[in-house]
Amino acid sequence: DGDAAATVSVVVALSSALPAPPMAAVTAVDDLRLTGVVARLINVDPESTGVTTHIGGTLEVIGGDFRRYTLPGTPEDRSSITDGNLGSQSPLQLFTSLFRMPPDTYKRQPAAVRVDCSADCGDRLLQAVQGNPGRIVWVDGNLQLSSNADLGSDDAPAIIVVDGDIVFTGGNVNIVGMLY
Repeated sequence: DGDAAATVSVVVALSSALPAPPMAAVTAVDDLRLTGVVARLINVDPESTGVTTHIGGTLEVIGGDFRRYTLPGTPEDRSSITDGNLGSQSPLQLFTSLFRMPPDTYKRQPAAVRVDCSADCGDRLLQAVQGNPGRIVWVDGNLQLSSNADLGSDDAPAIIVVDGDIVFTGGNVNIVGMLY
């Protein structure tokens, strides 16, 4: 008779920008080299056992002032994990395991703020993070910072993803949140 009925059911949910935080204050797939910098790595979270560095290669500190702050009673050098399996992951595998989606999908999310950093972009990055609390900031290209910057806060941690190399050449950069 031409009579018909159809029912469509859809379940929609928002996914967290970072479903599970990394276990360490700094995770490096290969080697981590800090030359002439003042670096403070802080992880006092008991659930992550206070790990400050999770590295697939070696940690090398040349000059500067490097300190790790971990759980009370834990020696700072015991807060580092060297993990040869970390370096065996491809960049795509590592990104997908952390963010639960491929990079191309992640950066195209409506909530993502894209920043072009073809030159030193301290001001542009700072404006993007401060002007969009709680949103992902995706940096297209390399990130070079040569000035002071406070990125993120306890109330609004920053999630910054850089699609390139990260170079700090001066100034104090304080990050509360995640820099990938």
